[in-house]
Amino acid sequence: MSDYRQEGTGKVITEQQLLNLAAESSFSVEEIIEKNNLKLITEDSGNTTGAATTTANVVPTNQAADTDLTLENGLSGSQDPDPKSKYYVTPEELSKGSEEDIAPFLNKKLSRLGITVEQATALGSFDAVSLSNIDKADPNLGVLVDLLTAIKVGKNQSKEDLQASAEAINQYIKQSGNLDYLNTSAGKESAVYENYAEQIQAPDLTKDELNSSIKAERLKKFQEVDDSTSTMTFKEYRESGLMKPEEARFYKGSGSKKIKKQATKEDFNSAEEFKAYKDYQENGFVKDVSDTEIALYDRERKNNYALAKSSEYVSDLSPEQRTSILALASEDEEKISNFKDNATTLFNTKEELEVALDNYSKTQSKENYLQAFALQSSYLKQQNDLQKA
Repeated sequence: MSDYRQEGTGKVITEQQLLNLAAESSFSVEEIIEKNNLKLITEDSGNTTGAATTTANVVPTNQAADTDLTLENGLSGSQDPDPKSKYYVTPEELSKGSEEDIAPFLNKKLSRLGITVEQATALGSFDAVSLSNIDKADPNLGVLVDLLTAIKVGKNQSKEDLQASAEAINQYIKQSGNLDYLNTSAGKESAVYENYAEQIQAPDLTKDELNSSIKAERLKKFQEVDDSTSTMTFKEYRESGLMKPEEARFYKGSGSKKIKKQATKEDFNSAEEFKAYKDYQENGFVKDVSDTEIALYDRERKNNYALAKSSEYVSDLSPEQRTSILALASEDEEKISNFKDNATTLFNTKEELEVALDNYSKTQSKENYLQAFALQSSYLKQQNDLQKA
């Protein structure tokens, strides 16, 4: 294994110690090397990097590696000082739609803190929400207390109002959010949640069934796109290049004309769907769909099914149960999302590592060695984190 020396202090750290340090922190070996000004120490004999050896870089045989490495740039204190910050909202999030859209979004986002959100009204606005801490419900009156009421939300609010609303909600989260809610109150509803999870699972479909469903939906959409029209003024029509010369006498002066709307990629959900539409225009039929598109469609289908069934299921539950179920579901959803993202990153790192190892086997340079070493360290850490998850 190789050793590294920190510029300025002269402290030495071994490759194994670097690996251990990376495993215990949220940083990769490459980041630790860069942020702490570590330089690879080459030896006179067995120079594995192929780089020119200088006496100044040689580790004396009687010198032990100095493990007391002072980490700079916040590496030793990387924990978020505010653990509730991941739940804070932005003015942009509060501007998406009406209270009917934003209340469910906030409920899902804040349920793990034991905060429930209801639609409300505010002075001069019907688009507003109220927040409350579910653990502070009054058992005698059957109502919620510790309320944050009449917070304006929605696309029709001013930037100033949305900024004020975001600040008020975030302050409420900071004061009333319960980070232990999942492990305490919500955990009591685990049996109900297991039943809930079963009820919202969409029935499985075969690959052929999914392919047929996508093609049917696309055909309907493509036909609607072909039938869509837009309006142009006579002046715009004359300048568009769409008007035939013999039509010129009919489109003088002011007025407007309906024309067939030209489809653009913005009219479609993805580049693949836009390409499928152009193929449809050329061939007159919708082609079969790729495996990747089928997988994405099936995931979206299951999500939509779960969302619809979820609303039906929780409508019969108490406010406390609803918040608990939503909190547990949100936690699982985040874990699944993080696992998929981490798995994708791991696979990408593995491919990069294989390329780097191949490059080093062909050209044993210092640069290729450092790149392969950093990728190997990153890959091992990602693999370890994924196994823990």
